[in-house]
Amino acid sequence: EINSKTAENARKNLRYFNYEAKVITGDIQDIDDSFDAAIVDLPYGNFSLKNDENQLKIIRNAIRISKKIVLASAEDIRDELVQENLKIIDHCKIGKNKNGDFLRYIWVCEVG
Repeated sequence: EINSKTAENARKNLRYFNYEAKVITGDIQDIDDSFDAAIVDLPYGNFSLKNDENQLKIIRNAIRISKKIVLASAEDIRDELVQENLKIIDHCKIGKNKNGDFLRYIWVCEVG
């Protein structure tokens, strides 16, 4: 997670649900480790710059460091995931607020 406050909130949420997971603060392109899975909330313009090039860079780096990827996106990115040779295992679309007008797409993908 590039935003330190968001990273700390993620750590708190994971601890609340009794998960022990490594949440790294920094740019995904600077990560050299490899992981069984990466959970990525793609930028949607509130805290980080949202553009297609940046989004694709994040997806490609997630592929580079992990075998399985869970992506949250503000739009349907199925075509982009397929173009990056990701196998979509599961997906859903959910409303994030009471009105359901702030949609999030959740993608569970395998690399390769």
